[in-house]
Parts: sequence; C-alpha cells; structure tokens
Amino acid sequence: MDDFVITWTSKPDKRKTYQRHPAHFIDDYVVLKVEDTLFRVERSLLCEFGVFQDMFENATTHLQDETEGTTDQNPIELQGISAFDIESLFHVLEARWIDGAPHVGIEQWKAVLHFATMWEHDTLRGIAIKKINSLNLLPVEKLRLASKYQVDKWLKPASVELCLRPSPLTYEEGQLLGLPYILGLSSIRERCWSIQLSCSSCKKCKRITGNCSACNRSFGSESVNRRYSSYPPSYSTKSVPLCSGTCRDPPPSIESLREAEATQLVEAFLDTGVRPLPEEKDFKKTELPGGWIPKGRHPRFYSDDSIVYEVGKLAFCTPDNILRTFRALHGAMESAVANQPGANVLFSIKTESSSLELSTTLDVLNFRWFTGAENLSFEQWKAVLRVATEWDNPKLRQASINMIEGIGPKPLDSILLARKCNVPQWLPDAYTKLCMRKDPISAKEGTLLGIETFAELNRIRESRKRSCKNCRSRSINITCKNCHADAEQVVLAGLKKLLPKGLRHAAIDPVVVTTRLMAPSRSSGTQR
Repeated sequence: MDDFVITWTSKPDKRKTYQRHPAHFIDDYVVLKVEDTLFRVERSLLCEFGVFQDMFENATTHLQDETEGTTDQNPIELQGISAFDIESLFHVLEARWIDGAPHVGIEQWKAVLHFATMWEHDTLRGIAIKKINSLNLLPVEKLRLASKYQVDKWLKPASVELCLRPSPLTYEEGQLLGLPYILGLSSIRERCWSIQLSCSSCKKCKRITGNCSACNRSFGSESVNRRYSSYPPSYSTKSVPLCSGTCRDPPPSIESLREAEATQLVEAFLDTGVRPLPEEKDFKKTELPGGWIPKGRHPRFYSDDSIVYEVGKLAFCTPDNILRTFRALHGAMESAVANQPGANVLFSIKTESSSLELSTTLDVLNFRWFTGAENLSFEQWKAVLRVATEWDNPKLRQASINMIEGIGPKPLDSILLARKCNVPQWLPDAYTKLCMRKDPISAKEGTLLGIETFAELNRIRESRKRSCKNCRSRSINITCKNCHADAEQVVLAGLKKLLPKGLRHAAIDPVVVTTRLMAPSRSSGTQR
C-alpha cells in the first residue's frame, strides 16, 4: 500500500519543488473582475476560448504587466458584460459529467451563446445553439438571435413560420425586425395567402382557372394554377365533383401549397442579403441567483482553497470541492481544519489505490457534461470503481458501475471486480455464464477464483450436464434448446450456496485516516 499524505493549504507553496503530476497539479488560476464581482478560474479553462488563449500567449501586448490577473488587487477587468452573464457561462462550462447537464434557463443559454461566439469557443457555441433551438422561442426572438450570432440555419424556418401564421405581422414586430425585413415578409405573406385551391374536378366546368357556377367556388390565380396544371388529367375528367368531397385523387392541401410557396419565396428573399435587426444585449442585468449582492468574491466561482497531496512519487493539487466529494476524506478534512486553525495539517491515509488509478479517477471527475466519458476502457473504469469504493464516493461509484455494465466485461473479470468492490448484482449472471459456457474453467481462472469457488463451479457444471430431461445429453455443449432452460435452473440453484462466499472474498479494506500537525521540516505547502 502507498502512504497517502494530504496537506491542507490555501495556496500551494511554489517554492517547494514537487514532482508534479503533469495533468493533475492545478495551481494556475486567473482572477477576473466583472462589474464589482471577482471570479477566480483555472487558466486552462479560459484558454479554451481563442480570445483568452491569444491574450495569454501575447501577454506583453494585451496585459498591463505580469501580475495582472494573479491577485484580487490586480484582476483582469472585463468591460461591457454583466456578472449574471459570466456566471451563466461558468455554470454551464464547469458542470461535470458526473452531475449531468446543468439546469439553466433561456437567458443563461443566450449568455453562453454570446460568449461562445465572441470569445471563439466552437464546441460550446454548437451546444448553446442546439439547446436554444430545442426551447419554444417566438419566431421574432429566434430571428434576432440568428442575426446577432450568425446562426443562419434559424432564419428560414422562423421566417416561414411568420409567413404562414394566421395573424398578421404587428407594428412591434416591425420595430424589432427592421423595416426592410418586415416589408419582405409582408410581401411573401400576401402572395402565400392569396393561393386558393382549384375546383378542377367539377364535371360541369372542367376548367383550371376562373369561376365555377355549378359548385360556386373560386379558383386560384392563373400563375398558381398553371404551376399545378401538370397534375394527371384525371383531375379534370373525373365524373365525381370535387365539391362533394368524394374525389378519389384530390389535389394537394391548401396548407402544403402555401408552405411550399413560402419556403421558396423566403429562400429567394434571404439570398438578397437582407437580415433582421440583431438582438440588443442588455448588460444592466445584475440580479444573481440566491439573492446575494454582486460584490466581492463570487460565492461559487472563486476557487481559493486547494489540496496538495502525494501518492507514491507524484504530487497532486486538486480543488478542495472536488476532493471533498469523497466521504472518507471529507470528515477528516473538516475536523482537522476546525481543530487546527492556521496550522499545516497532514492527512495520512493508507490506500490500495495507485497514482495511476487516482489520475484516471480525477480525469473522470473533470469530464465536462457535454464531452461525456464513453471513450474510457474497461481497465480505466475498473480503476475508477476501485477508488470510488475505497474513498467512498457513491455517485462516482454508481456511474462507474453503469459504464462497466455497458461495456460488458468477461465473466471472470466481472466476478473478480464484483468481489473486490462489493457489487453483488454482477455475480449471478457472471457465475451462470461460467457454468453454462462450452469451454471448461482453466487452471489460471481457478487460481484467480480460489480453490473453493473453483470446486463449487465445477460441481455445478457437472450437475448441469445431467439436467436435461428430454435428451439426457452428457455433452457440455449447450446448443440443445429443449434442455437449456432446465440446465440454467440447476445452475442458479447451485449458486445459492456459492454467492455468499464470493461476497466475503477479498473485499477492499476501508481507508484509514489519521491527522497530525505537520513538522516544519516536512512542509509540503504554505499555512492556511
């Protein structure tokens, strides 16, 4: 086992030379000021935006000095945006896969789209567009957003919707969309709503245009009727009048004709380059969730405390809010900080987890909700499940179990992992597959399973061979459909004796945590 030592520190000591983990020693933060609120976020997070990446790469050009953005007294001040908007961005951007998609409203998604477009984050922009499109926005509002953020795929469907709705365009909509755009839509609406169906099947008039005195119905305009004059001649030669509603081959509905006309005319109108007026961003909105006044450090997005700890020969630095999700550590950390205020406290932890397993676990905890975690292998999820079980993180443990079940490991791997991490629901199916398979259990598998389990599984397999009531086959081959169900019942009956033994075998020992004051000579960080 490795000795796991954690040092509680508000700011990692940069004078101390660590063999830092290349990906999970996070101590580089940037302080931003928006209105009167301070945000402290990881530099790597900001560098995902093209604008900030260019800013930090060319710091001498874009920043006043080297210390700008490193302290509360000298933050990077962002003008022209509100604390509400930047909080919405971080709320979406920092949401983790383990917690699922963030629950935010339309105003917050609009703020995310604004920053993703302005600061060049293509992935986040695509997600914001998809989320906003799934919401029930009014056509006028969608048109203005499309014009402001260059979402061209919204223009045609929203414009067609305005042209096809029964109610006319209003003065207020004209002010929002602009005079050129509203005049273009008005012209399209007039042409679409002038379309009427032709009573071309009337047996008396048999005409494509004009008025029919027999059915007293008006036809459409000549241009429209000429467009649909290519329909089969049966429309004008049927003996049954269309007026009676019994025509066997009726022409297209009036709604489909208007939609086709509106789509064609809107496409031609948009090709002229006319666009609606863009939405005007209101940067005066500063009301934030929770009722707190937007002044000073943000209560959530100001990362102040980190945990510096060593596993094996590698040092990690992790935000305390992430490490505290492990219940085996949370209580000890709270107690040590409360009992030893201002002191450097050591958390000495005996753990079976290696630094590689911990690194994989931190990768999963840092996965964004929109990137997912489907690309990890069984071995990686196995490491995550071990750490989550040993350090007591129920949410991460359940997520690992679900992902491993989706992968579908081999029966032997499922049995060994279920025993180690106490996942009893995997054992019946895995033991059954071992008993029902064609190939015998090998010596290597028997060594891993244990002699007692190996002997019991062999006994069940022998019983299964004699379980067929129809063909009485002694072959281990299970292709016999008649006896397969009976053999499976024999296996499940035999497992009742085996399963309790498997659960008591080789379980992970719980994490043992002790605390003590750190000696000055062994200092691994600054005092809190």
